[in-house]
Order: sequence, then C-alpha cells, then structure tokens
Amino acid sequence: MRETQLSSSPGTNIPAGFRFYPTVAELVTCYLQGKNNGSLSSAEDRLPVKYCDFYGKDEPWEIWKKFGGDKLRNGETLFFFTTLKNVAPDGGSKISRRVGSSAGTWHGETSGNSSVIRCQGLTAYRKRFNYRNPLRLDQDHCWNMLEYSLDGGEHVLCQLKRSRKQSRKRKSQTVNDDFMEVLEREKHSRVGQQLLKGFQRHHKAVDNLFGRISMNTTRVGAVLFAVFIAIAALIIY
Repeated sequence: MRETQLSSSPGTNIPAGFRFYPTVAELVTCYLQGKNNGSLSSAEDRLPVKYCDFYGKDEPWEIWKKFGGDKLRNGETLFFFTTLKNVAPDGGSKISRRVGSSAGTWHGETSGNSSVIRCQGLTAYRKRFNYRNPLRLDQDHCWNMLEYSLDGGEHVLCQLKRSRKQSRKRKSQTVNDDFMEVLEREKHSRVGQQLLKGFQRHHKAVDNLFGRISMNTTRVGAVLFAVFIAIAALIIY
C-alpha cells in the first residue's frame, strides 16, 4: 500500500484541505489579544498567523512570496503579527509607514469611527492601507493591508492581500503572454513556409540547370560522334 503524505497550507501548519478564514472577532479576541497578553507564546510556531517585520526592508511582494502567497487561491490572504515603529527614534505618537528599501509606504485609507471594533469587552481598531511607490509603478497601488490594533498593545495584526489592480494586471499579463506566444508560433510558421517556398524555387532552378546541361551534353556528344564518323570515312577512302 502506498503511503500518502499530507502537506499543509503554504506558510502555515494548517492541514491539507483546511483554509484559514477567521472572523474579525476571532482575529481580535483569539489572536491579537493572545499575542499581546502572552497566552499564545507556547503555540506560536503552530499558528497560521506568523511574525514578520512588516515595516522592515522587505517589500510587500517579497513578503507575499516568502510566506507562500503565490500558492494561495484567488482572494486568500496572509496574516502577520508585527510591531509598529515610531518616526522619531526617541518615541512619539507618529507611526512610520515606510516599507521596503525604496520609496514604498503604506498609505492610510480609513477615517472616522468606521475603524473601531468592539467585541467581548475589547476595543480594537482596524485601519486600511494601500501600497504606494512612485519608483515601482509595476507594484504601485497593487497591495492592500488591514491593520488591527488594541489600545496599549505592543503588537498589531496585519492582513495582506493583492489589490484588484494587481489581479487585473496578472490577468492582462497572462493574456499578453498567450497572445505573444500565438504570434511567435505564427511567425515561425510563416518563416517555415517562406523557407519551404524558397527551397522549392531553388530546387526547381537547379533541376532546370542540370536539365539544360544534360541536353547540351547530348548535343555535344552527337556532334563529336558525327565528326568522328567523318574522319573515319576520310581515312578509309
């Protein structure tokens, strides 16, 4: 009997066939609160929410690939714990939203009380961000992030996903690749047909040349034979 090895979902310890689709309340009460009060410390290696320096030197697409995002289905997202960084080294309330090693930033898109989440006696905040980078137009506006935080919490929980622009861009790229492949095949087909026609023309020309040579050879032979007969007749007589 062949033994089948079950694999887990990319970047997680979730058994094959299962998907991580937590509700907002579960993200806040089970994961974000547990990370901040230390109750998850003994099980962090087995959690589907990994720690990542989300505001570090890695770009969003690098984080996405590093944690298996390319293997996820369309619409699935990645979840991370991370810590916020202040703009001023000596502290302060202003948070740095820089990301990556170029000019990338997470641009805030949430305002008002719509970002407040209250559940099971906890008050959390959800903020929506979009990736902006004028130096990487191929990635600009292509990544969305939701950030969940608690009052006084050291850690935040980030949810990373592709934006619709990125999805459209990938589909468009796929269509373009397929179109270029068809054009390339058509090009090779036309080149092959032209080579075949050229070969047929040259082959016909060569046949005609050898035909003329053969005819000329026959005529020369006949003339030489007649000359030979005439000389022989003169000698005899």
